[in-house]
Amino acid sequence: MLKLLLEDRFPRIWVPSPENRDLRQLLWHRHRLVQMRTRIMNQLQAVAMNEGYRWK
Repeated sequence: MLKLLLEDRFPRIWVPSPENRDLRQLLWHRHRLVQMRTRIMNQLQAVAMNEGYRWK
């Protein structure tokens, strides 16, 4: 390992850029919002069905 390090051939760990981290965070947040919307829509549909309303 020391030889690889001294010869500058040691494998580097990829670290995302700040822009990449920001994009990942935005995508994760969007994913969570879509999950929340789906859960709420399913709950509303269940309430409507319990009240006798049927979706077409």
